[in-house]
Order: sequence, then C-alpha cells, then structure tokens
Amino acid sequence: MNELLTVGARFEWLRDEEGYLTGVKASNLYDATLGLSVTPFYNTAVGKNIVVRPELRYDYSSIPLFYPSPGKHGQFTFATDVIINF
Repeated sequence: MNELLTVGARFEWLRDEEGYLTGVKASNLYDATLGLSVTPFYNTAVGKNIVVRPELRYDYSSIPLFYPSPGKHGQFTFATDVIINF
C-alpha cells in the first residue's frame, strides 16, 4: 500500500482422501490468513529495518476432530511477530 503498510493474504487447502497425512479418510483442511507488515519507522536509517507483522488466521476442517473443543470445525488464531533486519 505504501512504505508504512503492506497487506498480504493467503489461502491453503489440504485434501487428504486416503488419510495418509491426517489419519482420517476423506478429510479436507483449509486455512485463510490475512496479515499486515508495518514498518513504523520507515523514514529512519535504523527504523526501516524493523517490521511488525500481525496476522489473523482461520482454520477449518471438514471433520470436527482436529481442534480442542469437541465437535468444533474451525478456530481463529491471532499472532504477531517482529523482524529486525541487520
């Protein structure tokens, strides 16, 4: 978008018909992630090397046994990281 803010999105799909990876036949796993890359001090020599990356992710399973709550098909996750390039 600009020097301060970048937006990114990702979608993934895992189709495991035989259950080789998940242990459950005919399972489909999906995830969608929306994230930002923020360079809060982009106009300084040292600050342009610091990037903060918050993201919101949603995971969904066609079979409700991959998540902690019984009978639940999906879950949201929020994460953030800080990258310092040198």
